[in-house]
Amino acid sequence: MKIIIVRHGLTVENKLGICQGQTEGQLSREGILENERLSFELKDTPIDVFYSSTLSRARQTLSQIIKFHREKPYFLDSRLIEWGMGPWEGNPCPENDNFYENLDSIETFKEVKNRCASFFNHIKEKHPKQTVLVVSHGLTIRMMESIILKVNFNEVIPLKNSTIKTFIL
Repeated sequence: MKIIIVRHGLTVENKLGICQGQTEGQLSREGILENERLSFELKDTPIDVFYSSTLSRARQTLSQIIKFHREKPYFLDSRLIEWGMGPWEGNPCPENDNFYENLDSIETFKEVKNRCASFFNHIKEKHPKQTVLVVSHGLTIRMMESIILKVNFNEVIPLKNSTIKTFIL
């Protein structure tokens, strides 16, 4: 199985340094243009099936990408949503990148890891020999990559908006 992981386009909140977590964000003009570029970059890539987070910034990114793959199925999956950031959502993100490990009021590391692992088990079962494109969010993508590479979450370099990483599982 080949998996192509895409981070959604830049949002207004990303530009302002606001933690979005599981709240809806608004794609910035730059994010929309990034998604258009990304869709052209992927237009000739053979993709069998698409999955996206249910959050609008990811869905909007997916809708741009699938313009060149209209005949292919796509699914929205809540396991791909961003890390639940509790009181940080809608507020400036702290400088310390490890804040999510130190608060009781946010989604736990284990919860995020479990939902990402559940998603991978699902697509491995449903699409074992196919190419699957997944649109998700920064921290969730880091968790997915740490699972795929079998490394510590903190060893994974964050993916910039509207960029892709490809893995063979």
